[in-house]
Amino acid sequence: KVSSGKITTENRPFDPYQEINRVAEAMYPLAKKKNLKLLTQFDPAHPGILQGDPLKLRQILFNLIGNAIKFTPEGEVKVIAVLEARQDKKVLKIQIIDQGVGISEQKLPYLFEEYYGSGLELSGQNEGTGLGLSIVKKLIEALDGTIEVNSVMNEGSCFSITIPFRVFDDTTDNSPEKPVIGKLHDAGPKMVMLADDDSHIRNISKAMLKRFNIPFHAFSDGQALLDAFDRNPAEFI
Repeated sequence: KVSSGKITTENRPFDPYQEINRVAEAMYPLAKKKNLKLLTQFDPAHPGILQGDPLKLRQILFNLIGNAIKFTPEGEVKVIAVLEARQDKKVLKIQIIDQGVGISEQKLPYLFEEYYGSGLELSGQNEGTGLGLSIVKKLIEALDGTIEVNSVMNEGSCFSITIPFRVFDDTTDNSPEKPVIGKLHDAGPKMVMLADDDSHIRNISKAMLKRFNIPFHAFSDGQALLDAFDRNPAEFI
């Protein structure tokens, strides 16, 4: 349950760069509508297959990239990803860098507090924090990861996430076939709840869920989602 910090994670093989590309491709129409460039930059060495929760990774990226696009009036949004070896794991490091309105130094320490961003709106040169950052932080922590942000008013923000994953070992897999990587519809329909105050982001998310025949409820703010979740929990947020 996200509102109380209890999040169930999956453990399945996936290609991290493929998952990042999926999110970037889905968000491209939103960036194009604002005449923004949405760029991705990966370590040229293929990372191989990792073991973890690709759905949570996509949820995190949808929120962070969506916010970056939302609060960038012109210019570009860049997603940079690298993998670093650490003992028996690989650490996925992703930066989402925008040229948006920025966040004041005074508000940065409170950015990931629950409900903090829900009352803020983008108007003129107001600061851009978006919705769902407390949920994003909880999702990242559920994956044993961390998130940091650096921002300069009127210049942009950089959200940096670091998540460790195990390397997939196909010798331990009971199936003789190569695993199918990161398809939402493999596990069958799941109830999904999504929230964003930007109707464009909601429409893109709903279109993707409809494409995979996944049932969902959409909300215009995070508090409405959490209230609905308390009444009738969903499998994914």
